[in-house]
Amino acid sequence: MIMKKHVITISREYGSGGHEVGRLIAEDMGIPFYDRAYFEAALMSGYEENVLRSREEKRNGSFAYNLAAALGVTGAIDEKYYRKQAELILRLYEEGSCVIVGRCADFILRGKPDVTSIFLYADDEFRIRKAIEEYGISPEKALGWISISDRKRQNYYNNHTGSKWGAAENYHLSIDTGNIEPDNLVKLIENYVELKG
Repeated sequence: MIMKKHVITISREYGSGGHEVGRLIAEDMGIPFYDRAYFEAALMSGYEENVLRSREEKRNGSFAYNLAAALGVTGAIDEKYYRKQAELILRLYEEGSCVIVGRCADFILRGKPDVTSIFLYADDEFRIRKAIEEYGISPEKALGWISISDRKRQNYYNNHTGSKWGAAENYHLSIDTGNIEPDNLVKLIENYVELKG
């Protein structure tokens, strides 16, 4: 039996559980799962390793870089990284079914009939609890961390796509994850993907 190709992109607010849900969907469907760690490793192994490593070191270790990212002013290295990442996403799409978390994949793959784009969000209470319990953020810093993380994602998406992160028209389905267990979210998304065809 030939299984229909399904590429699922998941965009998400920080602390909404999107990474976990994406991984569970990929496991349940038996398809590859690609997240930030995959893209960083894949791109750093390429011929522009030094430029890309510089970008990641700045992103991970510098307060100034994190502030610049939150303000949306990170410049040429980010643009080069985005273009390389987009090329890789298109190649992964051609290879077959998969789940891609983040990376503006919904925009890069927009209009393709076998792509389903999902946006996951939740209220602050749920996200704060997630940040504390699962990500080890202190209760005092959780809300600030959520705000900065969302702002970075929003600016990255908006700057590279010219579109609005989280806007309903950019996704096939937006879901509040705060009241649904991860296993049921997986079922909901998989059912939608099948019904969408």
